Amino acid sequence: MVNLKEKPFYLKEEDIKWVEETIAGMTTEEKIGQLFVYMVTNRDLAVMKSVLDRFHVGAIRYHNAPKEELYEQNRILQENTKIPLLIASNCEAGGNGGIEGGTAVANGAAVAAADSEELAYEMSCVGASESAAVGCNWNFAPVVDLLFNWRNTIVQTRAFNDSPEDTIRYAKAFMRGAKEKGFATCCKHFPGDGTEENDQHLLMGINDLSCTQWDNTFGRVYQELIDDGVMTIMAGHIALP
Repeated sequence: MVNLKEKPFYLKEEDIKWVEETIAGMTTEEKIGQLFVYMVTNRDLAVMKSVLDRFHVGAIRYHNAPKEELYEQNRILQENTKIPLLIASNCEAGGNGGIEGGTAVANGAAVAAADSEELAYEMSCVGASESAAVGCNWNFAPVVDLLFNWRNTIVQTRAFNDSPEDTIRYAKAFMRGAKEKGFATCCKHFPGDGTEENDQHLLMGINDLSCTQWDNTFGRVYQELIDDGVMTIMAGHIALP
């Protein structure tokens, strides 16, 4: 059994009671629906309500839009769902990943160039604050890929650098900022981008490190952040033979 009082949940008795009673009252279809994140492509009220009624999704993601539009979208979704939704933003560099016109603070490469855990912390706080204002509660960040191949265009500037030690330091600072703002974090892209130059959005990527190499690099990063209490991990379109 999962101990919901321990990391990364830290739930109190009344919280655990709500979880247990809610699950007990769910149908099989509703439980399955909680596994899915719905990408909002149509903000029409009837369409959004239909998705919730038919598929019982556990979370949503969206393309950036003006703050007023996103606030209304998220309000409608939360008011029409049986189970409160996780609403994800992509604030890995500041508020610009959560709302159109949000504040860009720094990308991962800039954090590493400044060698500043404080900058990583501020980047997280700004992103969480601005996206929370429109109803978000889950950040698809921090990026914890390791840039072993400088020609990788996907995480070239989004990753901090190629150092597991640095990545762990900056990611922990980022997670601390999110936690203080009441935000769930999500490390990405497991099992690790940055070893090749293919775009994993277009074809399957391959992380070809040996088991020992992976354990000492990406594996070390993920283990440290899991131990530190990261709530979610995003799987990439990446094979790890």
